[in-house]
Amino acid sequence: MKYDLNAIIDILSKVESKDTSEPFVFTNGLVTYGGPHLKIHEQEEFTKMCHNTLFISDYGLADVRDLGDNWGFAINHIKPIGNKFLKKASILKAIESGQSIGKSSEKDIAEALNLNPHIINTYLRHLISKCFIIGPEFQQAGKPVYGNCVLKGDGETALEDPSFLVEELNMTNNINNFNAPVASVGNQGTQTNVAGVVEGDQIGTQNNKNIDEINSLIGSLREIIERFPEEQREDAEVEINALEAEIIEQKKQDPKEFFGRRLKKLVGAGTAAAVTIASGGAAFTGDLNTFTDNVLELGEKLGVPIELIQTEQQNKGV
Repeated sequence: MKYDLNAIIDILSKVESKDTSEPFVFTNGLVTYGGPHLKIHEQEEFTKMCHNTLFISDYGLADVRDLGDNWGFAINHIKPIGNKFLKKASILKAIESGQSIGKSSEKDIAEALNLNPHIINTYLRHLISKCFIIGPEFQQAGKPVYGNCVLKGDGETALEDPSFLVEELNMTNNINNFNAPVASVGNQGTQTNVAGVVEGDQIGTQNNKNIDEINSLIGSLREIIERFPEEQREDAEVEINALEAEIIEQKKQDPKEFFGRRLKKLVGAGTAAAVTIASGGAAFTGDLNTFTDNVLELGEKLGVPIELIQTEQQNKGV
């Protein structure tokens, strides 16, 4: 039986969207399970669900537990590589659906998937660089945006064989982590990528839910940045674009210091924007407080010490 990318996306989406800490569980409907679960009585549908869940388990996209005796599976949460797989696979499917009718632009994909356009932009840039898709690039308000995209050979291959996309993700992670610093034995550190669990002195987020919170914080920051005066808006956009790209692409050997510098510059841009607006008689205090709080919270999610983010005035309590 071939793996079905649509079914894999559907399963991962169900896990991602669950509101509780309880696992997503599905059974054959013939067993008693002490908790909320999806009952699949149709044998062919149940077999297909199990087959594609085994793909998720075998390729390490999520924490999967076999309930035994062909009863079903419990999936606790998506792993970082699973989150990236879900986003990239969903984007490729959206392009496949929209390219024939001219509805496969960055904006179209963001609306279809209900995702932040800036996140879509970053993934499209990566998929283009890896030759999965091609698409025209335009400048809009000083930022690159993508028009209607079309699948290329590797993109079409990934839709037919989901393992091809996983292999590309693993290859990217291996390249990015090849020269990464190894946590010392004394710290009992475990090295993973930026979006993974990290103990000891390394940086990382705790789980897939954290990734969604990071995306939400970045989206909120961008909304406030849009109201900055032009000079500060451009400065802030440079920083947040670089920050977002590093979260996705993971190129830095020491992302903690990189994130700290970018976040500190964002705070500085927000302060400068507030001063500029105030000098013109318009109040900006509320937005500045929200902006600064969001920057600090984003730093916390990324594991950046607050002293690397705060400006000298903030450290002095000014």
